[in-house]
Amino acid sequence: MHPAMTNLLELHDINQQRRVLQQRQQARGSELSDAQAKCDALTEAATVAESAAHEADALIRQYTQDITDCDAKQETLRAQQSTAKTNKDYLDIINGIEEAKNLKKIRTEKLASLQASIDELNAQAAAAGAARDEAVTACEVIKSEQAENTDVDTSEEELERLYDEKRKTVEAEYLAAYERLVKGNHSMPLMPVDSVTRGTPYGNLISHNHIEQIRNGALIHDATTNAILYVKDPANQETADEA
Repeated sequence: MHPAMTNLLELHDINQQRRVLQQRQQARGSELSDAQAKCDALTEAATVAESAAHEADALIRQYTQDITDCDAKQETLRAQQSTAKTNKDYLDIINGIEEAKNLKKIRTEKLASLQASIDELNAQAAAAGAARDEAVTACEVIKSEQAENTDVDTSEEELERLYDEKRKTVEAEYLAAYERLVKGNHSMPLMPVDSVTRGTPYGNLISHNHIEQIRNGALIHDATTNAILYVKDPANQETADEA
């Protein structure tokens, strides 16, 4: 194989390793992002549930106090009945007693209804809080694991260094064509040609003339995919398969 292509294949191998690490990094970022989003959603749900339970507790205290106040008002007004000086004063006392009775009835009914649901509200709040705490813990575990996993970052830096060094050995024409294909997210920037069948993985047949040109160091692109072609000779079978 021509040295120009050998160097390019070696560069491609390093680049493939870089891409694998980048994908892992992206996966790690997605994992943490998803965990944080779940944590935020459960925290909001827990806040809403706990607020509803707290409001219910507050209403129970208010309704209970209202009932006590209504009873006290009725006792006070009944004590005033015997001392009413005019019919108007007497009617005002009677009306006040009825108003207190009605308010007590309304508050008693609401209190009964609220007490029937308070256990369910408290259970929902407890469940939401437990789910939130579990999500927070899971998120912290992921953060801790990723913070401790420095090997990936070190490997990525080392591969970047190796890529930059190897890049200097690749002929400019080859390098420009290759990096253009990589930047365009080409699925197979380097495409092997079988030395016996002269076929590519996509089924294209390469002419004898082009094969000889490739072996002599010419930069030849596949007519269909625009990939850079190299001859997959038995002598470099292992290297070609890895690329």
